[in-house]
Amino acid sequence: CLGSLQEMPGADDIYDHVRRFARRGRIGYIHFRNVRGKVPRYHETFVDDGDIDMAEIVRILRDENYGGVMIPDHTPEMSCDAPWHAGKAFALGYMRALVQNAAALGPSRTDQSTDARRQA
Repeated sequence: CLGSLQEMPGADDIYDHVRRFARRGRIGYIHFRNVRGKVPRYHETFVDDGDIDMAEIVRILRDENYGGVMIPDHTPEMSCDAPWHAGKAFALGYMRALVQNAAALGPSRTDQSTDARRQA
C-alpha cells in the first residue's frame, strides 16, 4: 500500500522501495492511495493531491516492466448523491489516465540509472 508506506514515520524513499520491489518481481498488487503527513498526523487525500508523486510511481512501474494489478485503496468521499462511488470513479480515472499515458510521462526523475538502462 503506497499510502501506508508513505505515512510511516521514519520511512525512507518510497520511490526506491517501489523500484526495488518491482525490479525483483516482489509486488503482488498495488494499493494506489495517497496521503499527506506522517502518523499520527496524516490524512488520506485524493490520488492526485498527496505527498506521493503518483506519476513518478507509474514511471517506475513502467521502467521496471511491472505487469501486475493496481487498485484504488481508500478514497475520500465527494459531496454528491453517491460520494463513495464518485471518489472511486475519480481514483480509477486518474489511475487509468496515468497508465494509458505512461510512455508520455517521460523518464523517471528519481532513478539515475533509468537513462543508462534505456541506452543499453
